[in-house]
Amino acid sequence: MTKTDSFIKNRILWKAGKFKLPTAFSFYFTELSPKLKTYLEQFVEPAIASLPVLFFTKPSQEWTLVCTRQKICNNNQKVFSILDLTKKYERDNYLYCLQGLYRV
Repeated sequence: MTKTDSFIKNRILWKAGKFKLPTAFSFYFTELSPKLKTYLEQFVEPAIASLPVLFFTKPSQEWTLVCTRQKICNNNQKVFSILDLTKKYERDNYLYCLQGLYRV
């Protein structure tokens, strides 16, 4: 079964509800201010990350953005991303992007 981004997004949101999210430091991406969304979207490469779903932050300004295919983090020193390369779809898409067919 191929899991679409929409399916994965709904699954993440369902799981978030089970953990009583959002909280004081976690938010649904759709509920963020337009200014914050614009700031975060500069770090999202749609071909790799796909849909932003959840945003976690700390008072120290560290944050994590959970997308359907990638997690993007800021530790106050740099912004980096984490792919789950164990999933065939993500691995294949990532390798496709590395081949230069998309700007990474």
